[in-house]
Amino acid sequence: MKSLTMNLFKDDLEKVWGANYSVCSEIGKLRAVLMRRPGKEVEGITSAEAVYMREIPDPQKLREEHDSLVEVYKQHGVDIYYIDEMDETCPNAMYCRDLVLGTPEGVIICRPGITVRSKEVKYVSKRISEIGIPIIKTIHGNGIFEGACLTWIDRETVIIGTGIR
Repeated sequence: MKSLTMNLFKDDLEKVWGANYSVCSEIGKLRAVLMRRPGKEVEGITSAEAVYMREIPDPQKLREEHDSLVEVYKQHGVDIYYIDEMDETCPNAMYCRDLVLGTPEGVIICRPGITVRSKEVKYVSKRISEIGIPIIKTIHGNGIFEGACLTWIDRETVIIGTGIR
């Protein structure tokens, strides 16, 4: 009788998913990035505090800064994946690092701790699926977590921040 053997999920990434969607370093070569160009959601904000910002943003300046960063990424050969679809009531959607945590085997879809960001998760999940990146976990139930609260030191070591979110 033949014994069943399974590859580790990480060993199947390229063969099954089409690419090695793996993150385990904050200082390694950046190959791809998920971004949201500030859209209508950053226009008409009248209270910075209501949307958890320090000041009312200048939509044009946000877009110019975004475009400048995209140019730097392009100059360095980074693949850019955009979240084009977004609810217009989500002014923080440009902060994609909070919404998705890259891991050695795919991504974790996060769940920000402030209500104004809750709708963003739907759009980032949809885009990640369209790209074909494996979603290995989602934060759900009463759990909250933002991807920017974790920093990879190496494949087995992370630093996790805690706070009100």
